Amino acid sequence: MLFVSTSFLFIFLPSLLVFTWFLKRKYFNAVLLVGSIFFYWIGNGFFLIIIFYIAILMHLQIKYNYLSNRATVLLILMPLLWFKYAGFAVGMLAKIFDISLNTYSGELPLGISFFTFQSIAYYIDTKKKGQNHLNSLSEVVLFLTFFPQLVAGPIIKSINFKSDLLKIDRFKTDEIQYGILRIGYGLIKKLLFANSLSRLVDIQTQAFETGISMLSAWIIVLAFSFQIYFDFSGYCDIAVGLGKLLGFDLPENFNFPYQAKSFSEFWTRWHITLTQFFRDYVYIPLGGNRNGVLKTYRNLWITFLLTSLWHGANYNFILWGVIHGLFLSVEKIFSKSAIFSFLFKRRITTFILISISWIPFRFSEFNHIGVILKSLFSFSFINDHTMALLVTEINFLTLIAFVAGILSVVISEETIGRLHKNLFTLKLSYSIYIYSVLLVGLIGVFISEYYPFIYFRF
Repeated sequence: MLFVSTSFLFIFLPSLLVFTWFLKRKYFNAVLLVGSIFFYWIGNGFFLIIIFYIAILMHLQIKYNYLSNRATVLLILMPLLWFKYAGFAVGMLAKIFDISLNTYSGELPLGISFFTFQSIAYYIDTKKKGQNHLNSLSEVVLFLTFFPQLVAGPIIKSINFKSDLLKIDRFKTDEIQYGILRIGYGLIKKLLFANSLSRLVDIQTQAFETGISMLSAWIIVLAFSFQIYFDFSGYCDIAVGLGKLLGFDLPENFNFPYQAKSFSEFWTRWHITLTQFFRDYVYIPLGGNRNGVLKTYRNLWITFLLTSLWHGANYNFILWGVIHGLFLSVEKIFSKSAIFSFLFKRRITTFILISISWIPFRFSEFNHIGVILKSLFSFSFINDHTMALLVTEINFLTLIAFVAGILSVVISEETIGRLHKNLFTLKLSYSIYIYSVLLVGLIGVFISEYYPFIYFRF
């Protein structure tokens, strides 16, 4: 059951909202827990056992302290290590020693990376900082299964989750309206923009068979940059909107990332909760930038290696992490250089470099990565295959999606902020705007082709 499916939007969500809005406050937690478990059960029911395992493990360890902290964190990580990384590790060993080894190669549990890291953050905060905000096993299970952010984030803190659980004045008209608006944004981003761009990227990659022109390569690079942004930020918009409908303030995961003027700034705007997780639980515990230049770079590279592996157990993700680690290191080295700042610390330059860095994120085969990189700077601007695709496959919706992507780069966030502020002050216009956005998003449910959310595989 996906956020963009008719069963979710027209059956599950309205039913849950009826129960949570109109039942007595004392039943709220129980109804939300049952609804969240049901949501995951429909999508990937067997793997609920992992969530219950982690919840019970943490609850008992916090209560009775029968294991060391390192052992507990390792036990929390074990399902993730087995389902996501064992195959990669075993395959690598098989290549090194030229032997045949088998391991799990089946379906990856939905959201396993997200709820595992959320669990680790909760456990560490509880044990190291004495912040045990979840008083019962049922609250721990609800914290891990909370359906708006269960599958693809954002990663939430237990302290914020608990405070939202305790809200008395939960369902405010302005927050419900804002939640509806964010859901509408998310549906438009995913169904109308990301899905049309996904189709374009898939079609353009067919040119691998006949040769990639420079134009095809740049179309692939730019289209995927916009696609992954609209896809993931669209999911997070829906998650934030669903949270608002239920009285929860989920953290923002995106802040106009393509407005960044450097790679370091990009990572303060893109997948913000994941960046904060690795900063708080990996980079700073390693020493951060407190122990000299060499150790600072060591900590940076370890953090980005783990970030790349978090996204996927494959060499292409490691390459993606290496690229970002390299650019961040170069930025630190030349941070005081006026020439470097003039040439590279610019919005368009950063966006182009970020877009190129997405290539190994999209393609797992190194030969495909090499072909695209070579074609980006080739002298073959266009060929017959590219021309045929442009004539037959570029449609109005694709063009709109491209324009929206370009606007996300060139229009400043201040301009967008002023527009939203003006809409907030015009109540009638704002209401019309809200339901118009939602209507357009719902139209996308019926006209869009099916493409799963990119981050579902993580």
